[in-house]
Amino acid sequence: AACSWVLASYIRFQQPLVDAGFVQKALDLLNDSEDITWQAMGTLRNLVIKNEGVHNVILENRGLEKFKEALSEGSSVSLRAQQLIIQTLFVITSSNSVFKNSVRECDLFTPLLYKLETSQSEDFMVKTLQLLVNLLAKNTENQDFFRELGGLDALNKILATNSEVVCGSAATTLWAATINNQQSVDALTNENIDFIAQSLILSSQTVLVGIVATISNIANASEQGQNLIRERKMIPLIIDFLRGAHAPLLEATGGAIMALCKGNEENGLQVLEWDGALLLSRNLSSPNNGVKQNVAGALRLLLELNFSKTMKAIREVEGVVSLLQMLKAKTRPQLQSNAAHCLLLLVERSQLIRERVAAVNGQFAISQSLDSENETLQAIMCDVICALAKNSEEFRVALGVEDVV
Repeated sequence: AACSWVLASYIRFQQPLVDAGFVQKALDLLNDSEDITWQAMGTLRNLVIKNEGVHNVILENRGLEKFKEALSEGSSVSLRAQQLIIQTLFVITSSNSVFKNSVRECDLFTPLLYKLETSQSEDFMVKTLQLLVNLLAKNTENQDFFRELGGLDALNKILATNSEVVCGSAATTLWAATINNQQSVDALTNENIDFIAQSLILSSQTVLVGIVATISNIANASEQGQNLIRERKMIPLIIDFLRGAHAPLLEATGGAIMALCKGNEENGLQVLEWDGALLLSRNLSSPNNGVKQNVAGALRLLLELNFSKTMKAIREVEGVVSLLQMLKAKTRPQLQSNAAHCLLLLVERSQLIRERVAAVNGQFAISQSLDSENETLQAIMCDVICALAKNSEEFRVALGVEDVV
Protein backbone atom coordinates (compact mmCIF):
# COMPACT_ATOMS: atom_id res chain seq x y z
CA ALA A 1 0.00 0.00 0.00
CA ALA A 2 2.87 2.36 0.82
CA CYS A 3 4.55 1.71 -2.54
CA SER A 4 1.27 2.26 -4.35
CA TRP A 5 0.85 5.64 -2.66
CA VAL A 6 4.27 6.69 -3.94
CA LEU A 7 3.55 5.41 -7.45
CA ALA A 8 0.16 7.17 -7.53
CA SER A 9 1.98 10.48 -7.10
CA TYR A 10 3.24 10.11 -10.70
CA ILE A 11 0.75 10.48 -13.53
CA ARG A 12 2.36 7.80 -15.69
CA PHE A 13 1.81 5.14 -13.01
CA GLN A 14 -1.79 6.02 -12.14
CA GLN A 15 -3.59 4.24 -14.98
CA PRO A 16 -1.58 1.01 -14.56
CA LEU A 17 -2.62 1.00 -10.88
CA VAL A 18 -6.26 1.46 -11.88
CA ASP A 19 -6.02 -1.25 -14.56
CA ALA A 20 -4.50 -3.61 -11.99
CA GLY A 21 -7.60 -3.24 -9.81
CA PHE A 22 -6.09 -1.13 -7.06
CA VAL A 23 -9.24 0.97 -6.55
CA GLN A 24 -11.30 -2.10 -5.64
CA LYS A 25 -8.49 -3.38 -3.41
CA ALA A 26 -8.14 -0.01 -1.64
CA LEU A 27 -11.85 -0.05 -0.76
CA ASP A 28 -11.45 -3.56 0.67
CA LEU A 29 -8.52 -2.36 2.79
CA LEU A 30 -10.74 0.05 4.74
CA ASN A 31 -11.08 -2.68 7.39
CA ASP A 32 -7.37 -3.54 7.54
CA SER A 33 -4.77 -2.29 10.04
CA GLU A 34 -4.51 1.45 10.70
CA ASP A 35 -1.35 2.05 8.66
CA ILE A 36 -2.46 0.00 5.67
CA THR A 37 -5.88 1.67 5.57
CA TRP A 38 -4.24 5.09 5.75
CA GLN A 39 -1.84 4.26 2.92
CA ALA A 40 -4.61 2.78 0.78
CA MET A 41 -6.75 5.91 1.19
CA GLY A 42 -3.76 8.10 0.38
CA THR A 43 -3.28 6.21 -2.88
CA LEU A 44 -6.98 6.49 -3.71
CA ARG A 45 -6.93 10.23 -3.04
CA ASN A 46 -4.13 10.64 -5.59
CA LEU A 47 -5.85 8.43 -8.17
CA VAL A 48 -9.14 10.37 -8.27
CA ILE A 49 -7.50 13.62 -9.37
CA LYS A 50 -8.60 14.39 -12.95
CA ASN A 51 -9.69 10.80 -13.52
CA GLU A 52 -13.46 10.35 -13.79
CA GLY A 53 -12.95 6.71 -14.65
CA VAL A 54 -11.82 6.12 -11.08
CA HIS A 55 -14.91 7.98 -9.82
CA ASN A 56 -17.08 5.45 -11.64
CA VAL A 57 -15.11 2.50 -10.29
CA ILE A 58 -15.69 3.77 -6.75
CA LEU A 59 -19.45 3.97 -7.35
CA GLU A 60 -19.60 0.57 -9.02
CA ASN A 61 -17.81 -1.08 -6.09
CA ARG A 62 -20.00 0.38 -3.32
CA GLY A 63 -17.30 2.87 -2.47
CA LEU A 64 -19.70 5.45 -1.04
CA GLU A 65 -21.35 2.87 1.21
CA LYS A 66 -17.91 1.83 2.47
CA PHE A 67 -16.91 5.46 3.04
CA LYS A 68 -20.13 5.96 4.99
CA GLU A 69 -19.34 3.01 7.26
CA ALA A 70 -15.79 4.32 7.77
CA LEU A 71 -17.05 7.76 8.83
CA SER A 72 -20.00 6.65 10.96
CA GLU A 73 -20.21 6.53 14.75
CA GLY A 74 -18.39 3.51 16.14
CA SER A 75 -16.06 3.12 13.15
CA SER A 76 -12.59 1.79 13.91
CA VAL A 77 -11.02 3.67 10.96
CA SER A 78 -8.42 6.17 12.19
CA LEU A 79 -8.93 9.92 12.00
CA ARG A 80 -6.06 10.34 9.54
CA ALA A 81 -7.57 7.74 7.19
CA GLN A 82 -11.00 9.36 7.55
CA GLN A 83 -9.44 12.70 6.62
CA LEU A 84 -8.07 11.17 3.41
CA ILE A 85 -11.57 9.86 2.62
CA ILE A 86 -12.91 13.41 3.05
CA GLN A 87 -10.16 14.73 0.77
CA THR A 88 -10.94 12.05 -1.83
CA LEU A 89 -14.61 13.04 -1.83
CA PHE A 90 -13.65 16.72 -2.04
CA VAL A 91 -11.50 16.13 -5.13
CA ILE A 92 -14.23 14.11 -6.86
CA THR A 93 -17.08 16.55 -6.08
CA SER A 94 -15.01 19.49 -7.28
CA SER A 95 -15.53 18.28 -10.85
CA ASN A 96 -18.19 15.54 -10.86
CA SER A 97 -21.75 16.84 -10.37
CA VAL A 98 -23.30 13.38 -10.69
CA PHE A 99 -21.26 12.18 -7.73
CA LYS A 100 -22.82 14.91 -5.56
CA ASN A 101 -26.24 13.35 -6.03
CA SER A 102 -24.87 9.90 -5.26
CA VAL A 103 -23.52 11.21 -1.95
CA ARG A 104 -27.04 12.35 -1.03
CA GLU A 105 -28.66 9.10 -2.17
CA CYS A 106 -26.20 7.16 -0.02
CA ASP A 107 -26.88 9.56 2.90
CA LEU A 108 -23.26 10.42 3.53
CA PHE A 109 -24.50 13.70 5.00
CA THR A 110 -25.45 12.02 8.28
CA PRO A 111 -21.92 10.80 9.15
CA LEU A 112 -20.43 14.06 7.88
CA LEU A 113 -22.59 16.04 10.31
CA TYR A 114 -21.76 13.57 13.06
CA LYS A 115 -18.05 14.09 12.47
CA LEU A 116 -18.49 17.87 12.53
CA GLU A 117 -20.29 17.69 15.86
CA THR A 118 -17.81 15.34 17.53
CA SER A 119 -14.40 16.05 15.98
CA GLN A 120 -11.75 17.81 18.07
CA SER A 121 -9.48 18.36 15.06
CA GLU A 122 -9.74 21.82 13.47
CA ASP A 123 -8.08 20.59 10.28
CA PHE A 124 -10.57 17.72 9.97
CA MET A 125 -13.50 20.09 10.51
CA VAL A 126 -12.21 22.52 7.88
CA LYS A 127 -11.75 19.72 5.33
CA THR A 128 -15.27 18.42 6.05
CA LEU A 129 -16.79 21.89 5.68
CA GLN A 130 -14.96 22.39 2.38
CA LEU A 131 -16.47 19.12 1.15
CA LEU A 132 -19.93 20.32 2.21
CA VAL A 133 -19.45 23.52 0.20
CA ASN A 134 -18.88 21.38 -2.90
CA LEU A 135 -21.92 19.24 -2.14
CA LEU A 136 -24.32 22.09 -1.38
CA ALA A 137 -23.46 24.92 -3.79
CA LYS A 138 -26.19 25.22 -6.46
CA ASN A 139 -27.62 21.77 -5.67
CA THR A 140 -31.15 22.27 -4.36
CA GLU A 141 -31.76 18.61 -3.52
CA ASN A 142 -28.61 18.44 -1.41
CA GLN A 143 -29.43 21.76 0.25
CA ASP A 144 -32.90 20.52 1.19
CA PHE A 145 -31.55 17.21 2.50
CA PHE A 146 -28.89 19.00 4.54
CA ARG A 147 -31.44 21.42 6.02
CA GLU A 148 -33.83 18.62 6.99
CA LEU A 149 -30.99 16.82 8.80
CA GLY A 150 -30.40 19.94 10.92
CA GLY A 151 -27.36 21.08 8.99
CA LEU A 152 -28.11 24.81 9.29
CA ASP A 153 -28.37 24.52 13.08
CA ALA A 154 -25.09 22.60 13.17
CA LEU A 155 -23.36 25.37 11.19
CA ASN A 156 -24.67 28.05 13.53
CA LYS A 157 -23.37 26.13 16.54
CA ILE A 158 -19.96 25.93 14.91
CA LEU A 159 -20.00 29.66 14.16
CA ALA A 160 -20.78 30.40 17.80
CA THR A 161 -18.14 28.23 19.42
CA ASN A 162 -15.11 27.53 17.25
CA SER A 163 -11.85 29.12 16.11
CA GLU A 164 -11.57 31.70 13.34
CA VAL A 165 -10.34 29.24 10.72
CA VAL A 166 -13.19 26.77 11.39
CA CYS A 167 -15.79 29.56 11.57
CA GLY A 168 -14.55 30.96 8.26
CA SER A 169 -15.22 27.61 6.59
CA ALA A 170 -18.58 27.27 8.36
CA ALA A 171 -19.67 30.71 7.13
CA THR A 172 -18.77 29.74 3.56
CA THR A 173 -20.77 26.52 3.99
CA LEU A 174 -23.75 28.58 5.20
CA TRP A 175 -23.51 30.58 1.98
CA ALA A 176 -23.42 27.39 -0.12
CA ALA A 177 -26.42 25.98 1.76
CA THR A 178 -28.64 28.98 0.96
CA ILE A 179 -27.85 29.79 -2.69
CA ASN A 180 -31.13 30.16 -4.61
CA ASN A 181 -33.01 28.19 -1.94
CA GLN A 182 -35.98 30.05 -0.46
CA GLN A 183 -36.77 27.36 2.11
CA SER A 184 -33.22 27.34 3.47
CA VAL A 185 -33.17 31.14 3.56
CA ASP A 186 -36.48 31.16 5.45
CA ALA A 187 -35.22 28.58 7.93
CA LEU A 188 -32.09 30.61 8.51
CA THR A 189 -33.77 33.99 8.91
CA ASN A 190 -36.62 32.72 11.08
CA GLU A 191 -34.25 31.36 13.71
CA ASN A 192 -30.89 33.09 13.32
CA ILE A 193 -31.26 36.57 11.84
CA ASP A 194 -30.21 38.20 15.14
CA PHE A 195 -27.11 36.01 15.23
CA ILE A 196 -26.23 37.01 11.66
CA ALA A 197 -26.64 40.71 12.51
CA GLN A 198 -24.44 40.30 15.57
CA SER A 199 -21.82 38.48 13.50
CA LEU A 200 -21.36 41.59 11.36
CA ILE A 201 -20.03 43.35 14.45
CA LEU A 202 -18.07 40.60 16.17
CA SER A 203 -16.60 38.44 13.40
CA SER A 204 -13.16 38.58 11.80
CA GLN A 205 -12.72 39.38 8.10
CA THR A 206 -12.26 35.69 7.28
CA VAL A 207 -15.64 34.83 8.76
CA LEU A 208 -17.35 37.95 7.43
CA VAL A 209 -16.77 36.89 3.82
CA GLY A 210 -19.18 33.96 4.20
CA ILE A 211 -21.61 35.90 6.40
CA VAL A 212 -21.90 38.78 3.93
CA ALA A 213 -22.25 36.34 1.01
CA THR A 214 -25.06 34.62 2.93
CA ILE A 215 -26.75 38.01 3.38
CA SER A 216 -26.61 38.35 -0.43
CA ASN A 217 -28.52 35.06 -0.66
CA ILE A 218 -31.14 36.34 1.78
CA ALA A 219 -31.56 39.57 -0.19
CA ASN A 220 -31.66 37.77 -3.54
CA ALA A 221 -34.36 35.41 -2.31
CA SER A 222 -37.13 37.97 -1.80
CA GLU A 223 -38.09 41.56 -1.13
CA GLN A 224 -38.97 40.45 2.37
CA GLY A 225 -35.35 39.41 2.86
CA GLN A 226 -34.11 42.74 1.54
CA ASN A 227 -36.38 44.62 3.92
CA LEU A 228 -35.47 42.42 6.87
CA ILE A 229 -31.79 43.25 6.47
CA ARG A 230 -32.57 46.97 6.37
CA GLU A 231 -34.91 46.76 9.36
CA ARG A 232 -32.25 44.97 11.41
CA LYS A 233 -29.93 47.91 10.64
CA MET A 234 -27.34 45.78 8.84
CA ILE A 235 -26.85 48.01 5.78
CA PRO A 236 -24.58 50.60 7.49
CA LEU A 237 -22.44 47.77 8.89
CA ILE A 238 -22.12 46.15 5.47
CA ILE A 239 -21.21 49.43 3.77
CA ASP A 240 -18.46 50.04 6.31
CA PHE A 241 -16.60 46.95 5.04
CA LEU A 242 -15.89 48.91 1.84
CA ARG A 243 -13.36 50.92 3.84
CA GLY A 244 -11.14 47.86 4.26
CA ALA A 245 -8.59 46.18 2.03
CA HIS A 246 -9.50 42.47 2.28
CA ALA A 247 -10.36 41.62 -1.33
CA PRO A 248 -12.68 38.63 -0.66
CA LEU A 249 -14.70 40.72 1.78
CA LEU A 250 -14.81 43.68 -0.61
CA GLU A 251 -16.08 41.40 -3.38
CA ALA A 252 -18.73 39.89 -1.11
CA THR A 253 -19.77 43.37 0.06
CA GLY A 254 -20.20 44.64 -3.49
CA GLY A 255 -22.34 41.61 -4.25
CA ALA A 256 -24.43 42.15 -1.12
CA ILE A 257 -25.09 45.79 -1.99
CA MET A 258 -26.22 44.75 -5.47
CA ALA A 259 -28.60 42.18 -3.98
CA LEU A 260 -29.94 44.66 -1.43
CA CYS A 261 -30.57 47.48 -3.92
CA LYS A 262 -31.96 45.57 -6.87
CA GLY A 263 -35.59 46.64 -7.18
CA ASN A 264 -35.58 48.10 -3.66
CA GLU A 265 -35.50 51.89 -3.67
CA GLU A 266 -35.54 52.25 0.11
CA ASN A 267 -32.41 50.12 0.47
CA GLY A 268 -30.70 52.06 -2.31
CA LEU A 269 -31.45 55.37 -0.62
CA GLN A 270 -30.00 54.06 2.64
CA VAL A 271 -26.83 52.96 0.84
CA LEU A 272 -26.51 56.48 -0.60
CA GLU A 273 -27.21 58.04 2.79
CA TRP A 274 -24.25 56.16 4.32
CA ASP A 275 -21.77 57.28 1.61
CA GLY A 276 -22.14 54.01 -0.27
CA ALA A 277 -21.65 55.62 -3.68
CA LEU A 278 -18.30 57.14 -2.73
CA LEU A 279 -17.03 54.03 -0.94
CA LEU A 280 -18.00 51.86 -3.89
CA SER A 281 -16.37 54.27 -6.33
CA ARG A 282 -13.10 54.18 -4.41
CA ASN A 283 -12.94 50.44 -5.04
CA LEU A 284 -13.25 50.77 -8.82
CA SER A 285 -9.45 50.95 -8.90
CA SER A 286 -9.03 47.71 -6.96
CA PRO A 287 -6.46 45.28 -8.44
CA ASN A 288 -8.99 42.47 -7.89
CA ASN A 289 -11.35 41.81 -10.82
CA GLY A 290 -14.04 40.29 -8.62
CA VAL A 291 -14.14 43.42 -6.47
CA LYS A 292 -14.35 45.69 -9.52
CA GLN A 293 -17.08 43.58 -11.11
CA ASN A 294 -19.40 43.71 -8.09
CA VAL A 295 -18.64 47.34 -7.28
CA ALA A 296 -19.47 48.40 -10.84
CA GLY A 297 -22.67 46.36 -10.70
CA ALA A 298 -23.72 48.12 -7.49
CA LEU A 299 -22.87 51.55 -8.90
CA ARG A 300 -25.03 50.87 -11.94
CA LEU A 301 -28.05 50.45 -9.64
CA LEU A 302 -27.19 53.61 -7.72
CA LEU A 303 -26.78 55.62 -10.94
CA GLU A 304 -30.30 54.59 -11.92
CA LEU A 305 -31.62 55.62 -8.49
CA ASN A 306 -29.77 58.91 -7.91
CA PHE A 307 -27.67 59.87 -10.90
CA SER A 308 -26.33 63.18 -9.60
CA LYS A 309 -24.95 61.92 -6.29
CA THR A 310 -23.49 58.73 -7.74
CA MET A 311 -21.94 60.49 -10.74
CA LYS A 312 -20.31 63.02 -8.40
CA ALA A 313 -18.78 60.19 -6.36
CA ILE A 314 -17.41 58.48 -9.49
CA ARG A 315 -15.90 61.75 -10.77
CA GLU A 316 -14.31 62.45 -7.40
CA VAL A 317 -12.13 59.33 -7.62
CA GLU A 318 -11.51 59.40 -11.40
CA GLY A 319 -13.77 56.37 -11.69
CA VAL A 320 -14.33 56.96 -15.40
CA VAL A 321 -10.73 55.96 -16.08
CA SER A 322 -11.19 52.76 -14.06
CA LEU A 323 -14.41 51.92 -15.90
CA LEU A 324 -12.68 52.37 -19.26
CA GLN A 325 -9.88 50.07 -18.14
CA MET A 326 -12.45 47.40 -17.24
CA LEU A 327 -13.63 47.32 -20.85
CA LYS A 328 -10.32 45.68 -21.74
CA ALA A 329 -10.91 42.65 -19.47
CA LYS A 330 -11.87 40.25 -22.28
CA THR A 331 -11.70 37.20 -20.01
CA ARG A 332 -14.27 38.72 -17.63
CA PRO A 333 -17.41 39.40 -19.69
CA GLN A 334 -19.54 40.30 -16.65
CA LEU A 335 -16.93 42.82 -15.53
CA GLN A 336 -16.95 44.38 -19.01
CA SER A 337 -20.75 44.43 -19.05
CA ASN A 338 -21.08 46.11 -15.64
CA ALA A 339 -18.54 48.77 -16.61
CA ALA A 340 -20.24 49.35 -19.96
CA HIS A 341 -23.65 49.84 -18.32
CA CYS A 342 -22.17 52.40 -15.93
CA LEU A 343 -20.45 54.27 -18.76
CA LEU A 344 -23.63 54.35 -20.82
CA LEU A 345 -25.62 55.88 -17.98
CA LEU A 346 -22.84 58.42 -17.38
CA VAL A 347 -22.21 59.58 -20.96
CA GLU A 348 -25.90 59.84 -21.81
CA ARG A 349 -26.56 62.34 -19.02
CA SER A 350 -23.34 64.21 -18.24
CA GLN A 351 -21.34 66.54 -20.47
CA LEU A 352 -18.57 66.54 -17.87
CA ILE A 353 -18.23 62.76 -18.20
CA ARG A 354 -18.27 62.93 -22.00
CA GLU A 355 -15.47 65.48 -21.91
CA ARG A 356 -13.48 63.34 -19.51
CA VAL A 357 -13.80 60.25 -21.71
CA ALA A 358 -12.49 62.24 -24.66
CA ALA A 359 -9.69 63.80 -22.58
CA VAL A 360 -8.32 60.42 -21.45
CA ASN A 361 -8.50 58.92 -24.96
CA GLY A 362 -11.35 56.61 -24.07
CA GLN A 363 -11.64 55.54 -27.69
CA PHE A 364 -8.77 53.10 -27.18
CA ALA A 365 -10.65 51.08 -24.53
CA ILE A 366 -13.92 51.38 -26.45
CA SER A 367 -12.25 50.05 -29.59
CA GLN A 368 -10.96 47.02 -27.71
CA SER A 369 -14.36 46.29 -26.18
CA LEU A 370 -15.88 46.03 -29.66
CA ASP A 371 -13.66 43.00 -30.32
CA SER A 372 -15.71 41.05 -27.79
CA GLU A 373 -17.86 38.13 -28.94
CA ASN A 374 -20.51 39.28 -26.46
CA GLU A 375 -23.22 40.85 -28.62
CA THR A 376 -24.93 42.44 -25.62
CA LEU A 377 -21.71 44.23 -24.73
CA GLN A 378 -21.25 45.33 -28.34
CA ALA A 379 -24.77 46.78 -28.35
CA ILE A 380 -24.15 48.72 -25.14
CA MET A 381 -20.86 50.08 -26.48
CA CYS A 382 -22.53 51.20 -29.71
CA ASP A 383 -24.94 53.22 -27.55
CA VAL A 384 -21.96 54.64 -25.62
CA ILE A 385 -20.26 55.64 -28.89
CA CYS A 386 -23.47 57.21 -30.15
CA ALA A 387 -23.89 59.34 -27.03
CA LEU A 388 -20.25 60.44 -27.13
CA ALA A 389 -20.04 61.13 -30.87
CA LYS A 390 -23.29 63.09 -30.92
CA ASN A 391 -21.92 65.60 -28.43
CA SER A 392 -18.17 65.72 -29.08
CA GLU A 393 -16.41 66.64 -32.31
CA GLU A 394 -13.12 65.67 -30.68
CA PHE A 395 -14.42 62.20 -29.98
CA ARG A 396 -15.78 61.80 -33.52
CA VAL A 397 -12.35 62.58 -34.92
CA ALA A 398 -10.71 60.13 -32.49
CA LEU A 399 -13.09 57.37 -33.60
CA GLY A 400 -11.93 57.79 -37.19
CA VAL A 401 -8.27 57.70 -36.18
CA GLU A 402 -8.81 54.52 -34.13
CA ASP A 403 -10.70 52.81 -36.95
CA VAL A 404 -13.62 52.20 -34.62
CA VAL A 405 -16.05 52.97 -37.42
